Amino acid sequence: SETMASAPQPCFGLVDAYGARRSPDEVRIIREMLEEDVRGFMSESGVDGPAARELLSEPPEIQWAVLQRGPVKSAANPSAALIGRIRDAKTGFNPFG
Repeated sequence: SETMASAPQPCFGLVDAYGARRSPDEVRIIREMLEEDVRGFMSESGVDGPAARELLSEPPEIQWAVLQRGPVKSAANPSAALIGRIRDAKTGFNPFG
């Protein structure tokens, strides 16, 4: 079977996934937007303080990977599910392929 070329992984630093340089303002805006998304995700998911702090302390690439898996509010223990997703993101586990 054919394999499709995947999109480059997001990059939140001074150089984008294609190697183009970003201004400090662009980096700041991207990180602020991600932080808004992370805070909304946590509020919607009903995770506890320690799990929320752990996600906030992670680098943007890990936060993004966790958010890409969708909400955890339907889990029996959303905070434990969030911690598991953080761990998975750090080890590179991808449940979708």
